[in-house]
Amino acid sequence: MAKVIFTKLASANAFWNGLGFIAGTSPLGLVTVNGSPGAREVEVRHRKTRMPIATTFSAADGTYRFDGLNPDEEFDVIARDWAGTYNDAILARVKPYPYDVKSSTGSFTVNDTANTLDGAIAIFGGDSGHTVSVVSGTAPSGITFSVVTGGPPTYASLSRWLIASGTASAGSYTWTLRVTAPNGSRIDIACTATFT
Repeated sequence: MAKVIFTKLASANAFWNGLGFIAGTSPLGLVTVNGSPGAREVEVRHRKTRMPIATTFSAADGTYRFDGLNPDEEFDVIARDWAGTYNDAILARVKPYPYDVKSSTGSFTVNDTANTLDGAIAIFGGDSGHTVSVVSGTAPSGITFSVVTGGPPTYASLSRWLIASGTASAGSYTWTLRVTAPNGSRIDIACTATFT
């Protein structure tokens, strides 16, 4: 991961400091040069004041990260080609992704023909490495749950989705899933399903 090389203004102005981050990660948000991931200068600016907050260089694989940003503020992320061959690429009005798991939206849909749980539940917040556990009730036997990254861009090009895999046995089920972020923050999601 790229290292922040300029943080003077970020530490001097606390209202844009906070418990969030902006990261360029795969599959979306990588710095690319002529369509391929590459190392370039990346700067983050506070949107409202236009003040530069920090500058870094993306890694050779196009990834970068800025930590300690307020998730309630908007920022512009600017990637620059130091060789001067390409124009700057700008992501405007980016909100940092919070370190804590904040909320979820969506639900699973029972596919009674295939005995699967279709769809996904969007998880907002938390750094990479979520865990999922059943904390009450009984989940459908044969179904496993995990959190994956990808999908439409949300908060610094990071979208986290709770998905279900596998085939369920017939029966009615009621259970609660707990999604826990690496920092220990968590949310509980109540689920029900009936398979015939």
